[in-house]
Amino acid sequence: MNDAASTTRKWLTRYAFGLACSIASLVSIILIGFDDKLTWRVFASSAGLNLLASIIFAIIFTVLSTKVQERNMLTSIQVEFSHLTDKMQRSLQATSALYLPSKVYESSNAPLQSFNHDLRKSLQGTSFYGFRGASAKFVRERIEKSSSKPQLVRIVIIDPSKESIVRRRAADRQQHPFGNSAIDVAMSDLRDEIYMSLVALFDIRHLCSIEVVLGEDTAVTRLEIFDDVAYISWYQAPGSEPQPFPETMRFEQGSFLYQSERMQLARRFEGNNVIRFRGSDTDDVISTFLTELSKTTIDENRLGELRKKYQNFIDPYRKVIQTS
Repeated sequence: MNDAASTTRKWLTRYAFGLACSIASLVSIILIGFDDKLTWRVFASSAGLNLLASIIFAIIFTVLSTKVQERNMLTSIQVEFSHLTDKMQRSLQATSALYLPSKVYESSNAPLQSFNHDLRKSLQGTSFYGFRGASAKFVRERIEKSSSKPQLVRIVIIDPSKESIVRRRAADRQQHPFGNSAIDVAMSDLRDEIYMSLVALFDIRHLCSIEVVLGEDTAVTRLEIFDDVAYISWYQAPGSEPQPFPETMRFEQGSFLYQSERMQLARRFEGNNVIRFRGSDTDDVISTFLTELSKTTIDENRLGELRKKYQNFIDPYRKVIQTS
């Protein structure tokens, strides 16, 4: 039906044009007939001159109008392209801010100064410090050396009493050049590292409120999150496995990963399995807790060994943490 209507309109348009031309021609002939002095020779000469003038005018008009049309078309295309470019840039910027990291720190054999510098700045201006990973062995030193302390520190680390989880993470570490070849030794080292980190965190209980949850995931990534930024380290990132310090990505507060990780971390502390270190706690508290956790006796001598082990571990890294 639409095709029929379109065809009808075309025929009506052609008919109207033909009728107008016919009437105009008829009127012109009638008017010419009133001139008694007009001969066919003069008429033909005038028609030829007018036709030639029309052709010249048509050529000039076509050339000029074509240039104007091209210029207008080019301007229109440029304006539309500019609008589309601006729209695309805004879309890419919004997508970048929502899903892409604002900065990437490459994996390395030694602590990366740029990463430690940025993390130290983030820690200095935050009221919250969240950590999720295999063990929180650097957290105490970062907090102690920060000019301002967070009000709340929340830590999620591997539960050393879960055999399968410890084995899986120890197996991951064996892929690194510095990994121990014997899985049992690697598992024992990982457990000691976790106990050492817990004692180190306990020893700064007077600086800020510290809450710990022992998780059941195998720490594929490491998270350090603050009020306005999150740092996510990917242990299995291409090129990270041969390096002791994995690739790390920085995500700003408005990003999808920051918001989701912050919410997931908060929900981990909604249960009744949260361990809290208070400023009034004595060594008996951490000793009893570790004894129950490890199923071995953790007395004052063992606590002293773990504290000494932490000092020996952190000594090589103190300078880069303090001066970055």
